[in-house]
Amino acid sequence: MVAAGSLVLKDVPSHSVVAGNPAKLIRVMEEQDPSLAMKHDATKEFFRHVADGYKGAQSNGPSLSAGDTEKGHTNSTS
Repeated sequence: MVAAGSLVLKDVPSHSVVAGNPAKLIRVMEEQDPSLAMKHDATKEFFRHVADGYKGAQSNGPSLSAGDTEKGHTNSTS
């Protein structure tokens, strides 16, 4: 994991956390999957909510087929 705003100048070891400018090794994660080490349930729920909204937008939103764009058709009401 790389902390926000970090300037990474070298390779980051697997399963580690780096931060700073320049980025320095903060710690090595004990868990193989970094998401298992995160204790932020609110963050997990937020991203689940975003993913669910994205899936809904894909299935409910307007779409154009390749043939529609070639013919100049759009879904706008202008």
